[in-house]
Amino acid sequence: MGIAKNQYKKLGVNRNSYSFDFNYFLNGMNSSIDESIQSVSNAYSIKNFTVKKGVLSTGLGLRILTFPSDMEDGAETPYEHTYTGQALSVYSFPYYDVLAKKDRDMLFIYTSDHLLYYMKYSSPYRPFFKYSCPEFTSIPDYLYYIMPDGKESGLFCSENEPLTLLNFFVNYKVVENAPSITNLCVHYDRVFAVTRIGRSKVWFSDEMDPTNWNISSTEGGYIGMNDSLGDCKKVLSFNNYVFVFREYGITRITAYASQESFSMQNVYASSNYIYTNTACICGDVICFLATDGLYMFDGVNAKKVNAGFEKIYEGINQDKAKGVFYKNSYYLMMNTNLAPINELQNVKNTLLRYDCEDGLYDILTNVELMDIEKMTSSGIERLVSIDIQSHEGEEGFETRLSQINYFGDVYGKSTEKEWISPYTDLGKPDYTKNIYAIALQTTYDCDVEIITDKMSQIVHFKGSDKAQRKPVFVSGVMIKIKISTQENEAMISHPILYYRLGKANA
Repeated sequence: MGIAKNQYKKLGVNRNSYSFDFNYFLNGMNSSIDESIQSVSNAYSIKNFTVKKGVLSTGLGLRILTFPSDMEDGAETPYEHTYTGQALSVYSFPYYDVLAKKDRDMLFIYTSDHLLYYMKYSSPYRPFFKYSCPEFTSIPDYLYYIMPDGKESGLFCSENEPLTLLNFFVNYKVVENAPSITNLCVHYDRVFAVTRIGRSKVWFSDEMDPTNWNISSTEGGYIGMNDSLGDCKKVLSFNNYVFVFREYGITRITAYASQESFSMQNVYASSNYIYTNTACICGDVICFLATDGLYMFDGVNAKKVNAGFEKIYEGINQDKAKGVFYKNSYYLMMNTNLAPINELQNVKNTLLRYDCEDGLYDILTNVELMDIEKMTSSGIERLVSIDIQSHEGEEGFETRLSQINYFGDVYGKSTEKEWISPYTDLGKPDYTKNIYAIALQTTYDCDVEIITDKMSQIVHFKGSDKAQRKPVFVSGVMIKIKISTQENEAMISHPILYYRLGKANA
């Protein structure tokens, strides 16, 4: 509800006109402090927009996974759904076809019928083929590994099955003497791993042989962690060390040559729980999520990133969250309070992209994601997701392979884009402000709601290549604006409020 033009005199309005450049959209969201005391260079809430160079722009979205066609017309062809069951997890592997003398990089998927399928995404035909190997009754982790004879292989492990070595397109080998591995990495000539049983240990294989885990001074073995940092959950080879991500800290293992020279040191300890599955090498740092926020770890120090989005997942368990590094950004798949949380296991409702250079981030929410993976081989770059297509309870859901990019829609349905500023007194806390106009530049249709501590009014802007100014009639001491659009694309900049001062506050 607004106030009529002829009511300004009765309000004792100062006829001097003022303007306020409300926001240049330079920063992301900051919901960690009260909105009445923070700068309007931050948003108090933002979703499904992206912020680029001070402009609200088209946000992230999902479309079917496609690849360049074999025709020279720039066309794209979708993947072929030639597998049974529902895709639950996706893996990308580089692979060189010796016979064809060209890259045949592969995309693997794990399905609900406990099978692995593969597809050569550098081939002109892209159906999925069933891989002949034992079933996995739980979602496996994986590692790309080049054997001493030069054969490219994949190591798959899960909570319920033994380690399995896939010699691509040749055979497989079940590694019977391996421990119950749940996560692994390659470091120099050995594979290091954490296990489902005995989580206070980090295991390692024999040199140049990931199939030999015999405990011996000349073969494999393990390193025990007898301290208070909690279970060993994930291992990463980074900056010439193996870093063990644990529930409440990080342990560094020095492992250059023989076992006798191995050593360990705790390099980070915290009272905040680390969601270890989010730990991901991002260039010269490792990003990870903890209960109190996002961190960057350089191998020595873990520095908390004051991103401002911590409130969106406060109190929500993120054990199934996952992080991926793609094109200089850390992508975090997680559950937040921005959208309903699907009770199906492993489904996440939000994808956050954090730029590791400028610290800006985008939030895609109200989606149902099960996994993400990057593809950056054979001249093809994709950020691939598995998301839910439709469901009617746990027995009725269907999944599909999608690609993530700045589409602004999810399979043709525009995302609900929203940017809300914090409250501001426009630099004049002692007076009521009578807003009489708003100016804005927007290439596509959008709505702006001017909200005060007393009333609000929604103004609709049509897309244009020129700046527009619209009349407004609202009054209040504290003011904020909410910008929203149902359009796929967005290009919004430079909102300015015009106002006159009313009566001084009592």
